[in-house]
Amino acid sequence: MSTIQKLVQMIGQAVKDLEYVCMKDGLTVPDLFESFTLESEAFRENPAAFEATNIAVAAALQLVAHLMPPTTSLAHAACGHYKSACLRICAESNIAEILRESGSQGLHLDSIAKQSGIERNKLSLVLRYLATHNIFREVIPDVFTHTRISSVMDTGKSLKELQASPDSKHDNTLGLAALVEYVVDEVAKSSAYGYETIKDPITGPSREPHHTPLNRAFRTNLPTYDWYELPENAYRLRRFGAAMKGMSALQPSDVILGAYDWSSLEKDALVVDVGGGIGTSTLALYNAFPQFKYIVQDRPPIIAQAIEACKKENPKALESGCVKFQVHDFFMPQQQSATVFLLKLILHDYSDANAFKILSALRMAATPSTILLSIDSLMAYACHVPDSHVAVPGATAPEAPAPLLANWGPVADTSYIPDLTMFFAVGGQERTLGHAKSLLEKSGWKLIRVNRGEGNFTPTLVAKPIQDYKL
Repeated sequence: MSTIQKLVQMIGQAVKDLEYVCMKDGLTVPDLFESFTLESEAFRENPAAFEATNIAVAAALQLVAHLMPPTTSLAHAACGHYKSACLRICAESNIAEILRESGSQGLHLDSIAKQSGIERNKLSLVLRYLATHNIFREVIPDVFTHTRISSVMDTGKSLKELQASPDSKHDNTLGLAALVEYVVDEVAKSSAYGYETIKDPITGPSREPHHTPLNRAFRTNLPTYDWYELPENAYRLRRFGAAMKGMSALQPSDVILGAYDWSSLEKDALVVDVGGGIGTSTLALYNAFPQFKYIVQDRPPIIAQAIEACKKENPKALESGCVKFQVHDFFMPQQQSATVFLLKLILHDYSDANAFKILSALRMAATPSTILLSIDSLMAYACHVPDSHVAVPGATAPEAPAPLLANWGPVADTSYIPDLTMFFAVGGQERTLGHAKSLLEKSGWKLIRVNRGEGNFTPTLVAKPIQDYKL
């Protein structure tokens, strides 16, 4: 049987498996022309449905790679930035909200242009190109409406509300629209300077946070997070916070509960959420384990936001004294001696040298029984990895069945995007498991296992202090 025949067979079998699971468990795979909601993605939480979907999509995309002319495939890759540019035009012009308010029948191009303030013919080029990729739909000539994909950009607010208060566009939203805008604005602009940054004799070998493509794109010498705090970037900072909320929304709010066996901790355990943002993970833990003590640490502006958010969403956590918010620079000595140090999506923001500083500060404050939990994406190799590569429990991620690429091919594309985002816009990096293990050991931590959940669960590296460690 040829590779093409095997791929076709895999697609057919995976679709049958998916339909069987959905019928058996009462699940529904939403139609492309339905609106997106987090609830409509519930079928992916079923492990069998999740695997069947991934196999079908991975096989279909690999079939496309086999059959599409290589010149066309390369042209799609080379022109990928056109999609980003068109998405930005639509996202920042509130096209998603305009189309939602018009209903499922769609809206004529003339009306969309008038409400968005974009010249009609230029807007038609943008919408038609995106519709070619199932982002928006042209139902009849010059009449456009949403698809499931384009509706992700909808904040849920009225156009009138957005026009009255544009700076608060992403406040109190799911955050997915903010995430799209963040990527197609500062990240996309920064990515255009990737080559110049890599080839420069100073910035090329550097991982310093002020040697990024973003620094070139926006002509600043400030590290990214300091740049965000400039007065002229007030909207971008606000949007960035909402975008990070959007990333969290892609996983269940209580996903942190599966990162570790929290019930194994003593009643008086202290969990320190280092760089914990507005405390999303901590508050989910508090709701499940109110007997523990929690401290959320972050920069002054973030802690101010966190306290206000907690007063509104979970005032009991503050009033009980079980959850505290603390200003702390995690490059400085850690003052807390914790039962658990939690680093969720922190280390990928930093170079090895700076990540070493963060980990070392925690190691110096650790007791012999302290547990370190580092939650970050692990970069998979694009090939088969033997079990012996990193010999700790949970080290080996599930690989795709042959003839698919071992790392699931384009299905896993989004797992590599954070790594590129770190390079283009922050100066950090995602790491393979071997890389992460080596960094932990140099910082005085021994990796004891990797906790992997079902679906889109981000892996948790569980480590304990190396005894007799010296800097």
